[in-house]
Amino acid sequence: MTPEPGFGLDTAAPKGTCSALPPESLSVGDVVWYADVGVKEVEQPCPVCLGKKKVVVILGDDTPCIVACQFCAHGAEEPTGIVREYRYLAEPKQMNVTGKIVRITERGSEVEVYANNYMLNGLAFRTGAEALAKCQELATKQLEEDAERARDLRRAQKKAYSWKAGWHLTEAKRHRAQAEYHERLAVVCRARVKTPDEKGT
Repeated sequence: MTPEPGFGLDTAAPKGTCSALPPESLSVGDVVWYADVGVKEVEQPCPVCLGKKKVVVILGDDTPCIVACQFCAHGAEEPTGIVREYRYLAEPKQMNVTGKIVRITERGSEVEVYANNYMLNGLAFRTGAEALAKCQELATKQLEEDAERARDLRRAQKKAYSWKAGWHLTEAKRHRAQAEYHERLAVVCRARVKTPDEKGT
C-alpha cells in the first residue's frame, strides 16, 4: 500500500534521503516545512473471510469445518465481513518556529524547537518537497508495522480457528454419546411401561 498524498499537495517528493534542519540552527520566527502524517479511517472487506463472515478450517483428517470469522468480529459481536483500516496521508505543513528551549546537561546542550504544540526536532525542512519525502518515509514505515501486526493477528486467528473447530467437534461427539445413552434409556423405560390390559393382570 502506498501512502496517500495530502489534499492540495502538488509537490513531487525528491528521490533519496533528505536531512532535517538541525534544531540548533533554527530561531523563533523562522519559516520551515513540517513533515506531518495524517490519518483517515476507511472500511475494507475482511482480508481473512473476504466479506463472507465465515472461514473453512481443514482438520488433520482433511475434514472441512466452517467456523465464524473472528478477524472481523468485535468482541462478542457477530462477524461483519468488514474491517476498518487506517490510511496515512503525507501532509507537510508550513509553520513558523514559535519556541526554542536549550538545556545544558552533562552530555552538553540539548535543543528543542517548537511550532505551537508541534515539536520540530527531526521533522523540520527548508522545502515542502523535502518534508514530503520525510512524510512518505514515516508513512511507509508505519504501514510496514501495521502489516506485520496484521500478519501476526491472522496467524493467531488461524490457531484460534483450529482450536475452536476441535472444541466444537469434541462437544458434538460428547453430545452424540449423551443422546445415544438417553435414547437407550428411553427404549428401556418404554419397554417397562405396562399397557392397560397388562395393568389388569
